[in-house]
Amino acid sequence: MPEAATKETKAGLLAFVEYWYEAVSYSYVSGDTQRLRTLAGGNCSSCENLVKLVRDSHAADKWMVGGKLTVLRSETDFVPNSTGRYQVLVEFEQEKLRVYNHNGVKAETEVSKEPFYHLFVATYTGDGWSLVDTGPPTGAG
Repeated sequence: MPEAATKETKAGLLAFVEYWYEAVSYSYVSGDTQRLRTLAGGNCSSCENLVKLVRDSHAADKWMVGGKLTVLRSETDFVPNSTGRYQVLVEFEQEKLRVYNHNGVKAETEVSKEPFYHLFVATYTGDGWSLVDTGPPTGAG
């Protein structure tokens, strides 16, 4: 993890966000979800869904290609809510993601011409940042 992403600062939180999306991209092509599980808090349902997607897409002689996520912009007021959680609005894009099986048959995701938006919720402990949850903002649609 980049040193900046370990700091309890606005810059540290934004670096952690960037590192999370890099870890997701890495997991797509490698099948290795350890970094995702390490960065996520224990109750992050969207994180568990992502880990399951990657594992299922790499099971039974299947593999993933592409899908790189690129953060275009991230914004936070860096004020914790009443439970100590920080929110970051993230705008990102994703390359086409392909899943191949052992016969070379592939399934592809559609690539949106518009960026995606996620609300990224994290907490900071003495050990560093931890992702609580992420996904489209409520009411987005």
